[in-house]
Parts: sequence; C-alpha cells; structure tokens
Amino acid sequence: MSFVQSAGTGETLLAGARQTLLAQIGLGPATAAATALVLCVTAALLVRQSQEASAASPMAPGSGKAAAPAASKAKRKGQGQVKNGDCKADTTDNNKLTSEAPEETSKVPEEVAACPVEDSLEPWEVPLPDGPPTDSEKSLRKVIKKLREIKRIESLIQAGEPVEANQWAKVEKRQDLVEEWQCLYADVFWEREHEGASREFVAVRAGVPASKLRSEASRRVEEAAVTLDSALFVPFDSPTSPAAAGCSAAAPAASKKKSAAKRRAAAKAAKGAADDEGEWVTVGNDGRPKDKLRETPTAESKAARQELARVKQAMKVQSPMSEEYRLTQESLKSAALFSPEECLQLEELIDQVVIDAQRGLFKERTVDLTPMRNKYFFGFAYTYGAQKEHPGARGIEAVWPPEETSEIPDWIREMIVSRLEDRKIVPRGWINSATINDYAAGGCIVSHIDPPHLFDRPIISVSFFSDCNLVFGTRFSFPREAEQDIETSIPVLVHPCQRGYATVLKGYSANKITHAIRPCDLPSRRASIILRRVLPTAPVLAGGKTVPLAEYVKGS
Repeated sequence: MSFVQSAGTGETLLAGARQTLLAQIGLGPATAAATALVLCVTAALLVRQSQEASAASPMAPGSGKAAAPAASKAKRKGQGQVKNGDCKADTTDNNKLTSEAPEETSKVPEEVAACPVEDSLEPWEVPLPDGPPTDSEKSLRKVIKKLREIKRIESLIQAGEPVEANQWAKVEKRQDLVEEWQCLYADVFWEREHEGASREFVAVRAGVPASKLRSEASRRVEEAAVTLDSALFVPFDSPTSPAAAGCSAAAPAASKKKSAAKRRAAAKAAKGAADDEGEWVTVGNDGRPKDKLRETPTAESKAARQELARVKQAMKVQSPMSEEYRLTQESLKSAALFSPEECLQLEELIDQVVIDAQRGLFKERTVDLTPMRNKYFFGFAYTYGAQKEHPGARGIEAVWPPEETSEIPDWIREMIVSRLEDRKIVPRGWINSATINDYAAGGCIVSHIDPPHLFDRPIISVSFFSDCNLVFGTRFSFPREAEQDIETSIPVLVHPCQRGYATVLKGYSANKITHAIRPCDLPSRRASIILRRVLPTAPVLAGGKTVPLAEYVKGS
C-alpha cells in the first residue's frame, strides 16, 4: 500500500515525511521540517508539468510559428505549478487518484498528486516562517526576487505580449534557480537550528583540541552530503524515498547511508586524534581540500605587475567627457605605414645616422645633442627653448639658414615621404623638413605647440623602435635636485603612437592644445621622424637679424 493510500491527505504526508527524516536520516526537527516541505513542493512542480503537457506553448518571438506544445513547454525550465482544483482523489475506486487533465496527459504518480499547494502561489512564494536571521536567508531572498521576475515574464508570454530575447534567457534559468532555492531553504532552517552556524565553517573554540574540530568539520560535511542525497534529490518512485516508504517503516537505504557516514566520520576522527599536531587542511563546501598557500612571486611576475601598474597610470586622463578631449581626439589621426620588416630596415638607417653624426659627417646645424633626446635636423634646423635668446632672434623661434643644415636623406624621401604622398596625407613636394628625435628610455619632450609661424599644418610623426604615448594638455614640474623625478599633471588625452604608424596633427590638436612625451611614456628607446613644411614667411636667423625665408632664398 502506498503512503498516500495509508495517509489519505497531503497534510498527513508532510507530517509523515518529517517524521521519516527525523527517525531515519538523523536530521534535527527544524531541518527535517524544511526538507519535508521541499519534497512536497518539488512534487507539486512535477504535477504542474504533467498537467501542462497538453497545453499549447505561446508564440516565441521571431520564430514565425507557435512553439511545440506539451513536452517542449515542460522542458522549459521551472514552469511547474499546481492548483488545488487540478487534482483530486477518487475514493470510490480503491482511493486511486484521477486527474482532470485530458486523456492524452501522462499519468501522474499517486504520491505526487496528494501534495496540496496554495492556489496561484508557487512553492517559493510561500512566506518564510519567522525565525532568527541567518547567513543563507539573504541569498534566499535574492533568488526569490529573480524567480518573481521570471514569473512576471512568463505571464507576459502566456498573454501573447512581445518579450525581448534577454528576457527569454532569464526564463530558461528558472529550473536552476528553483534548485538553488531548495538548497538555500534547507540551509536557512539548518542554520536556525544550529544557532546561526554555517555549514561551510567550524569555529575554533578555546580548549577544544584540533582533532575534535577536524572531526566536527568532517561530520558536518557528511551530514550535508547525506541530507542532499537522501532528501532533496531522491526520486519519488525510489525505494529510498521517505514518501514511498512511509513514515512507520524504516528506510533501509537511508539507514545504510547514515551508518556508512558514521563509519567514515569515526575513521576520520581516529586519524585526526592520531595526528593532532599535524598540518591543518582547508576544505570547501564540497569537503575537498583547497590549497590556500600563495606562491612566492617571481622576478618575472613582479616585473609584469609593475609594468601593468605603469601602463594603467600612464593612460589616465582628466575626463573623456570633456570638450577638450573631444576636440583633440577628432583632430588627431593615425595611419599604419610600415610592416615590422620595413620598420627593421628603417631602424637600421636611423642607427646609421647616429653613427655618421659621431663621425662628424653632417653640417653644423644638423646635430643637436641634449640630455632629454638627440635631434638630427635635415632640410631646415630651427631655434627652440633657450636658443630663442640668440642674438637677433628677439625671443621667437627662427630657422637657421638652409645651407647650414644637411639635405633630407634620399631614404627618407623615397621610403617615407613618398608613402605619405601616395596615401594622400600630404601633397607631392610639400614636405621640406625632416627631424629625427632619438629618445632613450625615460626621456621626454616638454609640453609645446609647434610654432605656427614656422611650420604649416599638418604635422606628421612616424614612430620606430617601440611604442610610446603622446599626451595632450599636461604640465611639467622640474625638481630642484637632479636626482628627483620630473612630475607631470594628468593630461587631457593620451594618444598611443605605435611602431610603424604615422600620427597626424592638425586643427585643434596642432594649434590649441600642447603635446608632450613624459618619462613614463618611454619605457624603452624610441625614435620619431617629424615631417613638416617650413613656411615661406618663416623668419631666417642670419647675420644677427631675421628675414622671411622667401626673401632670404631670393637674395642668396
């Protein structure tokens, strides 16, 4: 005789299941009550799934046809629900249960059909009984909130309302959330019964030996495993199910599990007592040991973390939402010009320029060596910084007579300038000045605007040897002591200058905001070739006075 036939009502089944859990699995009163309730609500879900097997599924968005009824709807996770009027007992036929569902609906197990559930309420919607707050209760309420949202979406689907794709994705998670609710529901009652203790930890108590604490931890792990295996996830038609076995008879399989669990716990306790001074083992929720020891960081890992921190700091800007940021970014362009193989060839030619400069093969104004960087002027050289105070310069930048500067090398014209002209970045014959800036690691160039009375726009720079950042709108602060670092303010914009790429400045980025390279932007050697056009009106510093370039060329 089945348990339903002997008990007669869902309330009796609930009480009987609770007594079975108390007597045969060894759970506490509160935990047994919670587990029994979970069993019944799980049964109610199965009833709802069976009764909806013949109902048509609503139209899925974008599918073009109705979703498959019956089995496909039952497969959708978490659609199970039963109402009081949907199933009843036929007492005239040996207490067998019959369903009001259509004939083609699959037969509902008797044990399942006896569980009553409040009309229109899902099991997880039943209010949690009053009790002291626990750690699991907060997580449980979060899960319930998600399930409520899923139920609202399902009501829209059933009403034929359009539903977004991401809402369908939420509905598909229903079953996982229901299972999570079942586990958390049981955890809440367990924690209430054990005065707020958590199943995950065992508190260290003064005067209690380590072996006893380890034994207690093992026992709680085994208890959690037995509870889940024996109560929550045992099929209702299984001989080990409390509902199938009845309250008055002992469940042999459950008893065997309990005995086996006790034997394992006793063996672990004996092992712990023999090795009381042994090393502690940290275990997770599943009882498996976790290695919490941190590996000693290597020099490589330290360097990688330092580099990551450097890059993160170097990329900080004032605000990407500012008007200055927008105007600078819109007037700043990058273009890929050379492959890595071509970069290697051009970098060899740059190294040759350095060697030729050391040999003294260039004209007077071509080579300019400074602590920040080395500059090699071709076509035109110009005064800058303190050189503006040169006699006749009158505090402004000026170009030196062109005959005092070496011509632009053929390889720059043939390999770089011609490619810029082919890409329509500049007109043919437009560039008449080339400057190589060779930076060592940690070098810099202070904030400046290329003198608009000397150079036409755009201004083009091509990067070699390594990447670096070009920053806009920053301020430099130089220390009084040589050993102190240069300080800079947070820039408006940080623009990555990649190896083999051309950076093109015009408009706002060239005329209205300063640009610079900070020491942190140069982790390794980097060279740039600056390509510009000197204006015919640019002042030429010659003979202690300045004259326009066009006039100087005509007079010479």
